[in-house]
This record gives sequence, C-alpha cells and structure tokens, in this order.
Amino acid sequence: MKRNFFIIIAITLISGFFFSNCNKEQQIGMNILPDEDNILTTIVDTFSIEVHTTRAEHINTTNAPYLLLGSYIDPIFGSTKASFITQLRQELYPNFPDSIVCVAIELHLPYSEVYGDSTAEQEIYVYEISSILSIEESYFSDTIASNFHNDNLLGTGTFDPTSAISRILKIPLDNEFGQLLIDNEEDYFETLLPFPEVFKGLYLTTNSEAIDAAIFKFPVNAPFIATNDFKLLLIYQDENDSGNSSRDTFELPVSTNSLRFNMFEHDYTNSYFYEQLNDPFTINDSIAFIQSMAGTKIRIKIPFIENLSENKNIIINKAELVVKQDPLSISDEYAPIGELAFVGYDEDDNVVRFNDFYNTQTGFYYGSSLSENEYRFNVTRIIQSLTSAEPYDFEFYFIDKSATYDFKRTVVTTGEHSDAMKLVVTYTEY
Repeated sequence: MKRNFFIIIAITLISGFFFSNCNKEQQIGMNILPDEDNILTTIVDTFSIEVHTTRAEHINTTNAPYLLLGSYIDPIFGSTKASFITQLRQELYPNFPDSIVCVAIELHLPYSEVYGDSTAEQEIYVYEISSILSIEESYFSDTIASNFHNDNLLGTGTFDPTSAISRILKIPLDNEFGQLLIDNEEDYFETLLPFPEVFKGLYLTTNSEAIDAAIFKFPVNAPFIATNDFKLLLIYQDENDSGNSSRDTFELPVSTNSLRFNMFEHDYTNSYFYEQLNDPFTINDSIAFIQSMAGTKIRIKIPFIENLSENKNIIINKAELVVKQDPLSISDEYAPIGELAFVGYDEDDNVVRFNDFYNTQTGFYYGSSLSENEYRFNVTRIIQSLTSAEPYDFEFYFIDKSATYDFKRTVVTTGEHSDAMKLVVTYTEY
C-alpha cells in the first residue's frame, strides 16, 4: 500500500507541474520512487509539420443561417463571387380586394456585415427559379445555378450601399410580376399546395464576372417574428384611387422555414498560391491559405509522429497545435477568420469531426478562436491515436468553421516559416 501511495503522489505532481523548457526530460519524484517505478515526462515541440494549400470546392450550404451576395477581388486570394437561391414563405392569405393594381414590388434584404469595398456599386439580378427545392435534398456550394432557373428575370438594379437605408438592400422588381400575383391569387395563395411548390423561389446573383466591390451577409430570421425585414414586399392600391390613402402591403418573408443555399465562384488565376493549387502536395511554402465560401483549406501532415512511441510505452498528457497568422497578411480591410476547425477527411471525402472539439454541454462541435494572432487546438486524443497501434486513418485539414456562410480568409505560417506552426506534446513514459 505504501508503494502505491507514492506512485499516486508522483502522478499528481506530473499533471500539475508547469513545463517551460522544450525537449527537456522532467524526472519528478525520482527520489521517492524505486528505480523500477521511475516515471519520465517529456515535452517536445520540434516535430516536422508539412502544410499545403488546397481547394475546398464542394461543401454543403443547405439552410445556411446567412445568405451571401456580391463579389470582390482580394489582393492575395484573387476574385470571389457569391450568389444564393431561396424559397419565400406564405404566412398569411392576402385577401386582395377587387379592382386593385400593383404600385410596386420590392425585395428587401437586410445585411449585417460587408466584406470588401462597401462604397462600390454592383448590379443585382433577381430570377424566378423553375425547380422545386426539396427538404430531402442537400445543396452545395458549387451548384450550377442555370439548372434551377429558366432566365425569367424578375428585376435588376444597381445597388449603391452608401444610399441604403437602415442597412437594407432594396431591389425593385417588375410590376408585371406583382400584378401576376394579384390577378392569380387563387392559383398562388389559395391552392392546396404549399406556396413554395407554386412559386418555387428566387435566385440572386451579381455581375456576370466578379468585380472589386463587396460581399454582403444577410441573416435569415426565425419565422413569425414581429418584424421580418428579409422579404418580398408587394404594394398595391385601388385602381380608381390616385392618392396614397388606400395603399396596402402584402409580404412574403424569407425565414428559417425557407429552404435556401449559397453558391460560390473563385478565380485563383492571379492569386499568390495558384501554383500550389495546381500541384497541392509537392510545393512547400512558408505560408498557407484558408478561405471561407468553399475557397481553400490547408492539409497538414506530421510525418514522424509515430516515432514518438518507438521502443517505449507513452501516454500523451497534452498535445496542442499552435497555428499562427502570417504577420504580413494582416489587413484591416480583409478581416481574418474568427474560428478555425481541425477536421479529418475519410476516403469518401466526408468530413470527420473529432471528440477533442466536442462540447458535451451544448452537443456541438467547436473550433479554435483567433486570439493574439494565433489559433490553438487541443489535439491530445488525436496525437494519442497517431502514436498507437491503430492510428486514425484520415487526412487532416484546417477549414473555416463557418465556411458555408462566412466570407473571410486567413494566411498562416507553415513549418518553413521563421515563426512556424508547431505541435507541442507533453507525454509520460511508463
């Protein structure tokens, strides 16, 4: 019993001790333990880490909490364009009076954030889609929009964000479309079919080619809230009334009940890392590139991590990946990604999320938030597996945790950089 008590004391000391010297063996409690029970604790941060930039391309954006629209040209990443498709929802019956006409019909899109040059004008195009969105389907970032619409242009306009009122983008649509809704009230609103199966939805896009402007982020509100500003607004009045006293409105909102998805286009031809994308796993650079909107992700490999357990038994006490921003890429205009995720990809290219990043209280997976120009990841279980007899069989990547609806980018240092990304492992040999 006395010998076991000493072992417990030694283990407790190891877990609470602060280690400041890398690659240094710490022998704790050696003076109280018999030789055969010596416990050796070591910290290592000199692992070789291979980092490569590659395309993200194909991600599921179904029912993203934000819809993105616009384009910009990033001096490092090249040009990006965002479009989206969404349903409208019918919350009330219109009960249009007789003898009314459409005065105006507008699409209102309240935006919460802007990325890029918020003073630049953009052309906005609104199309009616011709395909029914299905709750049984998943929709992806690289969807070809022309498969969903038949060139039925409902409206267009030049949007100048400096003139927007209360941060709401308002796009005028063709009054003939508004009159069509009024004249065919029974067909659109009183049918037994749900409204999204009668009027299937909208496709919004910008200039045919990306211009150096901005991308706008539109939050999707919960249904039946007091004021839903993301909506199609129909303004009508009695055709015999030339004044405004008889004007009334009818709304078709975009809410969380609306099926919707984002689509993204990237042109990296003039980007700094274009050659890496064409030969992603052979070209080594001192920096790597992560972009939202299904842009780019980075793959990492730790090629000799299994040597850590060669000819000895070890327990990983703690393993932390320290991912550092490249200081030369930090820009006030192009904000960095707020939270990265460290994930695996299986042989079928499906994302695998690890228990290291699972919040047992909320039931959600979380990532590492940017703090003092660093992202830090606790990867203890992952490294323990990689040093075991049956390691994880995944490729490991850093991605933007909010890649389906975020529009930011981050440049990080690699193992080739003077201030390199590093893995710090504390382990006990037994």
